[in-house]
Amino acid sequence: MKLGFKKVGKIGEAIIETKGLTVIAGENDTGKSTIGKAFFALIKAINTTQEYYIQDKQEKSLRMIWDIYSVLNAKLKKITTPTTAALFNPNHFTKELISCLQFNLPADDIVAKRKELLPELNLTDVELKRVEGLLTGIINLFAKKLTKENIINDAIRKAIQGEFRSQVNNSVTGETSELYLEYNEGNKNSFVFENNKLIDINSYSDTEHSIKEATLIESPAFLQAVDTLKGLPIFSDMGIGATDIKFWNGSPITFHLKDFSIKIDSYKYRKGKESAYSSRIKDIIKGEFYFDPKKEEMFFRKNSSDSQSTASIRTINTAIGVRSFGILDILLKVGAIGPSEMLIVDEPETHLHPVWQLEYARLIVDLVCDGVPVIITSHSPYMIEALRHYSKKKGIFDSATKFYLVKQADDSGNFCNVVDLKNNLDPIFQKLSDPLKKILYED
Repeated sequence: MKLGFKKVGKIGEAIIETKGLTVIAGENDTGKSTIGKAFFALIKAINTTQEYYIQDKQEKSLRMIWDIYSVLNAKLKKITTPTTAALFNPNHFTKELISCLQFNLPADDIVAKRKELLPELNLTDVELKRVEGLLTGIINLFAKKLTKENIINDAIRKAIQGEFRSQVNNSVTGETSELYLEYNEGNKNSFVFENNKLIDINSYSDTEHSIKEATLIESPAFLQAVDTLKGLPIFSDMGIGATDIKFWNGSPITFHLKDFSIKIDSYKYRKGKESAYSSRIKDIIKGEFYFDPKKEEMFFRKNSSDSQSTASIRTINTAIGVRSFGILDILLKVGAIGPSEMLIVDEPETHLHPVWQLEYARLIVDLVCDGVPVIITSHSPYMIEALRHYSKKKGIFDSATKFYLVKQADDSGNFCNVVDLKNNLDPIFQKLSDPLKKILYED
């Protein structure tokens, strides 16, 4: 798989190829995170186009159903006909419309039987006009048939909006941006953005893709905030705002953080065996995370020195480095990491001691050996050298790894280019050692 960039955010030119383990090194504010976010957004959108299509109709119709109910609520309380009250009940109404979505049916009959009941509600002319307009809107929404290109356009638009919040183009130059995703030779999907909006899709192909999912880990600090995040309107069971553009504009929650929170939250429902890595991670962090259904909270069960008793610690009081490994364990246990699910980790070294950076790198390389596609962004010499060392030790350095360096394209500082190092890592270590040289040779 290859992802190409042309003037996307801080990235001027780049072609990133993933062969198994992909490492993107560079200083801060060079656009490394942009690369991971773009991979995440495009993979999620392209592989869930039908889901987006159905979700979009469901959300729009649900908003109209609740608008209708807000107008009729007072009237419905006064009538004695249970059938009428039931038909306009949002839950009942929604279930019927979801059935239409599942079988790709029009909503005419469902809406018609409700229109017939409006006279008995004694609505004012204004109320009647409002409700009839909303009911007609539902009919029109379900009658609208979108082409494959329309669906992917909307999915990409929402995914990119959810990740970048209307800042796809470079904030200084504002030049047209392009992203292209190529799963194999001749199967290229290209997306053009102007004024931070998707304006064109070139040569879209819906060929079966080997990578079906993606998970982006931005910071282990978010593990303690999953319950809080789940309480925000963006996660409402009603679905309002889940992918709505206006909502994303005002939301501090990125698409990948929403996705991360949902996957971590699913841990409370997990039933089954441990992952193949569970005991190993448990040995590293001297314990494991678990969900307590009685307290409805995630805890870290720490092994005590006598190996017999244990201590339970709230997630918020657990070291962030411990959470880094705990997140991997949880994602493995819920099935969010695998050969068809790409794992993207943004600067995993941030909260890890050098010793644990080596352990984390070794774990990542072993996942790659098991077929998991992984992208790591990093500015740590320890992490990068460890990834090189363990990938060589496992025999995948030449066949399944790619190392890139992000550096400024010119003196303006507006853009950075990504250089394929052909697995010669010397430029990375030269770049990352510059601060130390500055200290050693400073007058």
